[in-house]
Amino acid sequence: IPKIYMDADVVINVAKLKTHYITEVSLGLKNSIGIPSFKLYGIGSGKIRLHNMGIERVIYDLHKIRIPEFTIIDGIIGGEGYGPSANDPVDSNIIIAGKDIVAVDTVALTFMGFDLDDIRHVKQAAVENIGVSDLNKIKVEGADLDKIKMDFRGANEYTFGN
Repeated sequence: IPKIYMDADVVINVAKLKTHYITEVSLGLKNSIGIPSFKLYGIGSGKIRLHNMGIERVIYDLHKIRIPEFTIIDGIIGGEGYGPSANDPVDSNIIIAGKDIVAVDTVALTFMGFDLDDIRHVKQAAVENIGVSDLNKIKVEGADLDKIKMDFRGANEYTFGN
C-alpha cells in the first residue's frame, strides 16, 4: 500500500458508475483495486492478479487497512454492459457521494437497477463492518431514488456487437 495513501489526512475516493464482468458493478469499493502499486504484480501483469485472487476478499482486505473518508461516484456518463473496458455509455446524469463507502455503493447500485443481494462484494462489505448497506438506514438527499432509478445492462446481458 503506498505510503502517501496511508499518510494522507483525508482520502477521497472518486469512481465511475459502471458495470463489471466479474463483480457486476464497479463503484467505490471496487475502485480500491487501484490502491496497491503495480510494482507488487510485476511489469505487464496489471492488476489482473488481484481480480484472480478472489476479488471480494481483496476488496474487504484493502478497506480493513483504510476506509476512504469520502466517496464520489461520477455517473454523469455511466457505463453498462461488459465492463469495465467495454462499457457502453449511459447518460445517467448523476453524482452520488457520501462519507460511508458501502452506503454510497448501495445507493449507486440501486440507482443502476441492481439488487444488493446480487452484488456480493457490497453486501459482504456491510457484514465485514466496512459500512451500511441497508437502504432503510441510508439517508438519500436530493432525489427520490425510486423515481430516478435506471435499468443498466449487466455484463451477462451484453452481446458483442450490440
